[in-house]
Amino acid sequence: MAQKWLVVLVVFVALVSSAQAKPLFSSSAPQPSIVLPPPFPPPFPPPNKRFLRQAWHAPLSVSSGTWYPTPAPSRTWFAIDCSADGRKVVAAALFDTIYRSPDSGATWVQTGAPTNSYWTSVACSADGNRIIASEEFNVWLSTNAGASWDINDPTNVPGWSQVRSSADGSVLLALTVLGWLYISTDSGGAWAQISPPLTFPSEGLAQIALSADGHTIVAASGIEGYVYVSHDQGTTWMQAEMPLGVWNGVGVSADGNKMVALRSLNIGPPELQPPPLNVSSDGGNSWTAVSAPSYFWGLVGMSADGETIVTATGRIANSVYRTSNGGKSWHFDQVPYGNGWSDFAISANGRRMFLTDFFGHIYCQ
Repeated sequence: MAQKWLVVLVVFVALVSSAQAKPLFSSSAPQPSIVLPPPFPPPFPPPNKRFLRQAWHAPLSVSSGTWYPTPAPSRTWFAIDCSADGRKVVAAALFDTIYRSPDSGATWVQTGAPTNSYWTSVACSADGNRIIASEEFNVWLSTNAGASWDINDPTNVPGWSQVRSSADGSVLLALTVLGWLYISTDSGGAWAQISPPLTFPSEGLAQIALSADGHTIVAASGIEGYVYVSHDQGTTWMQAEMPLGVWNGVGVSADGNKMVALRSLNIGPPELQPPPLNVSSDGGNSWTAVSAPSYFWGLVGMSADGETIVTATGRIANSVYRTSNGGKSWHFDQVPYGNGWSDFAISANGRRMFLTDFFGHIYCQ
């Protein structure tokens, strides 16, 4: 038995010695090339047209609209909004302050908002002078384009996530991370809590939109839930006739008749899931699933007339798609590669648009 193990040991040592003496690749043989991945993705990730058309059957073209980085300072941009004409822009950065641009992003200056704050959302009136902004613990208001600010908290509960404003700044919405929604109809003088009849106890609101006239509210659940619509500033609500979903965004036209709701796609083949975009042209009474490129969108915006819809992906593809005919055809916009779009703003006529990059820049078209 000992001799058997001795033979095995001798053979093993011989094999190891032979392997060490023999080079892994002979000098005459071609050396295998090792291709390392690039340090960063290409600046303009092209859409997979064949896959998109197979998935949602929507015509897709590359538009001539090109997005450009503005000279805004490099910050962790988290929220943005603009005036109706797109000339005045206001943007909020995490752990920083709020900046404004009076010339569609050509120049930027700091506002008088507090610094080193966890800003989560910002919205402005049609003229850009009245601004509402939320940070982790407070809601702030400015009536002079950001020169000065005042705390205007609807409640003492911290954790504000979203704010919205009507065109004249008289109607304001504020949403907490817990899904509690508050409204003011006198420019922040008084606040009242409003809520749609949620279907499930755990269903919390996470997305809100307010029409420019201040009457229509669209609210959606951030977990498995529904979309709700109110045409009387939250007094009465109706549930949209759509399946359950995790909603990434909602939008509404100026008069409250046209709406868009963006559903988050689950993991799995997109063709086996409901289309992510749903639109309504009758005030939310009926909804239609829109054929659209099947990207995992995280942002959605709508022009004042409801004709132009713009969607942007998050960290997956950093792409922007837009339609001017309700989703019958789509255009892919050439956008410089970013680290993830965090917010989006669109002018009333849909011609000026702004995107915030979570780790760096603000882009405009």
